Amino acid sequence: MKIPYFHYQDFWFINSALSAGTGFVLAIMASRFSPILDAVGISLESPIWTFTAIFFVLYQSTFFSYFWGKRRGAFEYSYFERNIEHTPETKKILEEAKQELKSGDHKSANSKLKNALLLAPENFVVHFKLAASFENLGQSEEAIKSYEQALANLPEKSEPLQKYIQNQIDRVETKGPTKKTAPPGLRFVIY
Repeated sequence: MKIPYFHYQDFWFINSALSAGTGFVLAIMASRFSPILDAVGISLESPIWTFTAIFFVLYQSTFFSYFWGKRRGAFEYSYFERNIEHTPETKKILEEAKQELKSGDHKSANSKLKNALLLAPENFVVHFKLAASFENLGQSEEAIKSYEQALANLPEKSEPLQKYIQNQIDRVETKGPTKKTAPPGLRFVIY
């Protein structure tokens, strides 16, 4: 599947900035413990920039797997999630459901996603998000059905994306639903 250049650029930039920010925050925290570390013989020379650089470099070593490796399906999902066409009503419901999922109100988010499904029954993103909300509620069978519907409604056939969704189905079938589904990409990635 061909993804426009701007998505690669945006994905890399946002996630690189987040990884550097994570390193920066951890460096601030580590510097608070510097006297303790010095007492046991561990020296942190300019830890802020060191931690920031380490996290940035670590992310650079993993982001290639999103573009060309085993995480390609998650990358393609992120493209569709941001760029698929929605009606204004569906878009509004998806935004509300996203906020409710962030705040932990999974029942309300699930209800809103079901309403979005009524408005857009063949929307791949709605099915995928609904499956994730069913997982948060501990409803395995419904999550699997929604993932299967997402798989059936892919806007473009893509082997990595199909494999990514199939992996979600297999995970739910073997391990059961997770209360907090793993988002595409690293856990701190908000893209």
